[in-house]
Amino acid sequence: MPGITIKTSSQGCSTRARGYGAIKENSSTDSKKTEYVFDPVLYKHPDEDKFLIDGMPRWAEPLRDEKYKKESSMLAALKKYVNPYPQTEIEVDYEYIYEPKLLKIQEDFWKGDTLHILADTSYGVTYEDDVRLLSIQYKPLNPYAKPTLTFANFRKDIQDIRMEQEKRLKDQKRYMQKLRMMI
Repeated sequence: MPGITIKTSSQGCSTRARGYGAIKENSSTDSKKTEYVFDPVLYKHPDEDKFLIDGMPRWAEPLRDEKYKKESSMLAALKKYVNPYPQTEIEVDYEYIYEPKLLKIQEDFWKGDTLHILADTSYGVTYEDDVRLLSIQYKPLNPYAKPTLTFANFRKDIQDIRMEQEKRLKDQKRYMQKLRMMI
């Protein structure tokens, strides 16, 4: 559909993980004979059946952390660590349509607004999720250009943000050079 770009990434998705807590004080350092304060904890996400690939679960890397001395605290950490939902990012070219009948119910978008979406992944899995408006990009040199709204259901880390800023700067430089050549 023109004006809408949807990107999904299931790279960080997992439905199961094992967690290893603190090592016993008298335990050997050999990885095969290492004894832990509690047995390794296996966590299965409650929605695992919806996200199986060829009938198999998606395993996350084992969570190994010395700070967990209780099985319950490791289980709580695994609940935050395991995430079967793919990351979704949606870019929309916003077009304002003037309709007198909708003026009473129509609202503008602001950063932080949340929308409920239905999405199909590349594996054929359909899921519902909420996406939040992260950015509104205007093109100040072109007063007729539509603003671009970016929605996502995940938080970006600092490296992703820096790469996007560098890409945006390069694109802006190219755009300015194009304008200079036209003049």
